[in-house]
Order: sequence, then structure tokens, then C-alpha cells
Amino acid sequence: MTDDWLLETVERIHEAALEPALWPALLRRVSVRLDADSAQLMLVDPASGREILGLMEGTDPAAQREYVERYFPHDIRVPRLARSPTGRLLRERTIWTDEERNASPLYHDYQRVHRLFEITGANIGVEGQLGWFGVGRREEVPFEEDRVRLLAALLPHLRQALRTALALAGLEVQRKALGDLWSAKGTALVALDPQGRLLFANRTAEALAAEGLIRLSRRGLGFGRGTARTLLERQLRALAGGMPPAAEPGSVLLLDGAGDRQYGLRFLAVPAEALDAGPRPDGVLLVSIVPLAREAAPSETELARFAALFGVTQAELRVLDSVVSGEALAAYAGRRGISLDTARKQLKALLAKAGCRSQKQLLRLVERFCFLRER
Repeated sequence: MTDDWLLETVERIHEAALEPALWPALLRRVSVRLDADSAQLMLVDPASGREILGLMEGTDPAAQREYVERYFPHDIRVPRLARSPTGRLLRERTIWTDEERNASPLYHDYQRVHRLFEITGANIGVEGQLGWFGVGRREEVPFEEDRVRLLAALLPHLRQALRTALALAGLEVQRKALGDLWSAKGTALVALDPQGRLLFANRTAEALAAEGLIRLSRRGLGFGRGTARTLLERQLRALAGGMPPAAEPGSVLLLDGAGDRQYGLRFLAVPAEALDAGPRPDGVLLVSIVPLAREAAPSETELARFAALFGVTQAELRVLDSVVSGEALAAYAGRRGISLDTARKQLKALLAKAGCRSQKQLLRLVERFCFLRER
């Protein structure tokens, strides 16, 4: 009976690490089995007193807030708990003396009022945080030894579950912050596991899905263009196989339904060894969808490579740089000290070499070339 209960409880502890909503039911389960009237799971920043995690079953939530806000900073047991070895069980009467307890406002004004006696538990802090898991009774009747041994058996699993929960919470905050940052820049961000299942999509990605440029579902990310689908599949296969990212440019171009807006599609494979923690140890594929109209102007290196490809002269390259930066041709001629007619001839030669009939077409060609080759 005890072994079965312990095995199932350990399983539930690790499930709660992944799904925080399960913690209260777990605390109730432990309380019932140990004949306790209350259970506490707390994680506190010892420097600031900020409560990172605070769960108390069998206790009025107002009482929990009262302790954290009013008594925690002055509780003489806290530094003793912080100094105690991780996982060592502590009982009410071993962490402070009868004299200390009887002289303490905490005991008379808080514990006796809320009937929190025989508190028994251990320091399960992780990564510099002060953690506590314990149980209590409404009467001053010590816990029986078999209950204490059962509580001790749970402590290593509770500590590991806390570490997992903290890591996941940190990743969630980072993921949301990254998604929000990229949304603010107009970039869609999608994260997939090696099987292609959707882990995350920011607001911009959801908006592009609503417009029909991409498809998003729990099963993954979809594209209308075969080139994009093929590249995505190759990247996922490489990630799942533990290989380097597929030898592709990592970028393709997408057009919206009207063909007016161009989007660049980029892939970044994050392998398992680059992940510090989290529920996806096999790696993650990050997919960004960038509106090219918001891209930074091509660099000098990018333009030089473009010029080399099409046999552009230095004079024509200077005209290209001017066009790309949005400078009017007359302003460019004045700045360079040449006639407007000369500038027009240089631009015309540039257009001919690039196979373009207009500046707009030239800009689109430069945009595509620089995006695919460099970014």
C-alpha cells in the first residue's frame, strides 16, 4: 500500500512540475496520507523576501499573505532553515527552543491564531533560493515516525520538481519576451520541436496565419510554396537526426496573396547541447518570417558582392548605393559633383547589367539577392 502510494505520488510530483495547476491536489494528497491538516510548498528569494512560489493547502490564503508580508522578514527560523543541509528533516521543536517559541509574537499572534502546530519539513531550495516543503497539524501532536519517513522519501523528488518548474518558468518568460520583441519589430517567430510540432508562435505569426500566408496548428507550421515546405522538412530531419542544419541557404521568399509584400523565411536550428534546460532536450527549430520592407539597408559588403556578380563598375556601384538608401538621383549628382545626365547614364547602365527595367525592379532584385545570400 505504502509503496504503491509513494510511486504514484512521485509520478504526480513530476507531473506538477510540468503543469503547475496540479500542485494543490498533490499537497492535499500528501496531507491526507500523513494525517496532516496543512501542507506548505514555498520558494522565496532570501535577499528580497519576494515569494517566487507559495502554496499552502489547509490554510487560509490570507494567512499565507500575512506570514510573507508581516512575519517572514523577522522569523528567526528562516536563517537557520537556509543554513540547514538540503533535504534534512526539521521539526518544530528542533528549529527553535521552547523559550524562543514562547517569547515570539510569530507563535502567539500567528501560529496559535491560525492553529499551525508541529510544522515538520525540510529546506529544498534550489539555485540560491530558499525553499520549504512541510506539513503541520492543528493540534500539538508530533508526527509519527512512519509519517516522517514517508515525508523524507518525497523530498528529493520535490526538490527536482522545483528545479524543473523554475527552469520551465524561466524559459517561458524568455520565450514570451523574445516573441514580443520580434513582434514589435514586425517579425513572425515560430518554434517547432524536431517532429515539427508547434511549441510557440508570437502574435505576428498568428496574424500572418490569419491572412493565409502560413498555416499554424498544434501539428505544426505549413506553407503554400513547395520550396518552403521542402526546406522546412530538411531542417527538421537534420535536427531530429542530431546532424548539423541542412546545407541550405536557410532562407526563401514568400509573397502575400496580392504579391505586394515580400517576406523572407529563415531557419535557426538550436541543437540539444545548446539548450540549458526545458522539456525539449532534442532541440528546437526557430523559424522567422521577416517583412523585407522592414529590413535594414544592405551593407557595403552585400552591395559589393551584388556588383561583382553583375559586373558593375565602381561608379555604377555608387549609384546603386544611393538608390538603395533612398537618395534622389539629383541629390546624388550634386553630392558627387557630376551632372544629372551623367548620373542617369550610370543608372541606365546599372539597370541594363542587372536585367531590370526600373529602379523599383532593381531594388527588388537587390533585396532578394542580399537577403538570400547574407541574412
